[in-house]
Amino acid sequence: MTGGGMLPSPLVLKKRNVAKMKTRELKNIRIEERSPTVEEYQSLKHYTNWEMVEDSDVRTDLDHGIYSVVAYDGPNLVGMGRVVGDLVSYFYVEDIIVHPKHLRIGVGGLILSHIEHYIESIATRYAYIGLIATKGTKEFYKKYGFIERKSSCQGMFKVLKARIQ
Repeated sequence: MTGGGMLPSPLVLKKRNVAKMKTRELKNIRIEERSPTVEEYQSLKHYTNWEMVEDSDVRTDLDHGIYSVVAYDGPNLVGMGRVVGDLVSYFYVEDIIVHPKHLRIGVGGLILSHIEHYIESIATRYAYIGLIATKGTKEFYKKYGFIERKSSCQGMFKVLKARIQ
């Protein structure tokens, strides 16, 4: 004991050290408000084992987004996020992707914070912000106020298996 107080437990010290490490690592992260290039998008999808999509389809997707950010650690792309929607009351958070080597240090939160700030700057009152949380990300989104929809009006979706001609 020092100064009449108790020493922090090893768990408390570990949490403090992790918090300091996250803060230090985030100081190096730079957010750019722009759409990723097709190559950047495909690179992040590759590193995170997301299903790959044709470059031409990626270009169309990126061209129709309403807001995007990319995250860099120095010269290295480490994450991205984008929004689609009607620019008024419906917004859909798409493709928050963080390179596996930069997970759990706050990059995803930084990306989502930029996205939310943008939406809040243009949205009408009671705007709807939707997303699909991929496996293992529900708790992350809950920290930012997203909730699972539990009502008599359940959301539905359909995935097209082939391109419609």
